Amino acid sequence: MAGKHENRHDNANESGHTVKIGRPGQNAVDARSILAVISLGVKQGESIYLDVEGDRSEDVLDTLAEMLAHTE
Repeated sequence: MAGKHENRHDNANESGHTVKIGRPGQNAVDARSILAVISLGVKQGESIYLDVEGDRSEDVLDTLAEMLAHTE
């Protein structure tokens, strides 16, 4: 199963889109920075929001949302 998500991650990562992630009520951070993402302190099951900018941003957003929703 890792291969399926790995390929989607590569496509989203290499898409050239600007991706930000945040918690409701907080400023979003650049999703490319693992330290910034960790600093959000998000725990499993908590709500987050994603902001994606660029061509076909809805496709990238859908891919990322599916990856993050996967709890296996």
